[in-house]
Amino acid sequence: MRTGAEYKEALRDGRDVWVLGEGPVADVTTHPATSAMVDEYVAWYDRHFDPDWQDVLLTPPDPNGQRHPLALTPPKTSDDLRRMGKQISAVHFLTGGNMTHTPGYGELIALGLQNVMKRLDNSAEDIDKAEEYLEHISTSGRFLTYAGGGPLIGTRLRPDESERAALRWSAKPPTASW
Repeated sequence: MRTGAEYKEALRDGRDVWVLGEGPVADVTTHPATSAMVDEYVAWYDRHFDPDWQDVLLTPPDPNGQRHPLALTPPKTSDDLRRMGKQISAVHFLTGGNMTHTPGYGELIALGLQNVMKRLDNSAEDIDKAEEYLEHISTSGRFLTYAGGGPLIGTRLRPDESERAALRWSAKPPTASW
């Protein structure tokens, strides 16, 4: 499990991030629109090293005495799911519901994808790829969050239909300076 500082440094990798209505973001760790959320994720990672949080955020010790991040460990039993629910609830309570997608959210998406592919009787190759992706999410510490560019609810409800798209192309360069 990486530390919050390691997570924060990993974000400075040249990724292309844009804030709707503002333009490109040079550094998500310092930009006013993104830095508070980055700081919440930093705190989330660091809580895994805090003895007061370990029983909430980590699995019980394995046979070798190692504990693992509960959010990055696919649940296998109903007990695992209850523990996961408690850790999600604890984080939501702590952040007043502002952190709705912990790094464990991507794990649940990947687990759901794997489950659906099996239920729909997809090819063994597709199921293997879904399992590989789940394993990658579980072991890499990477996670999914909302970043698809789709419009948020407020954008979708704009009165002018032409303003409802999250991203719009313009042949003219933006007039705002950033």
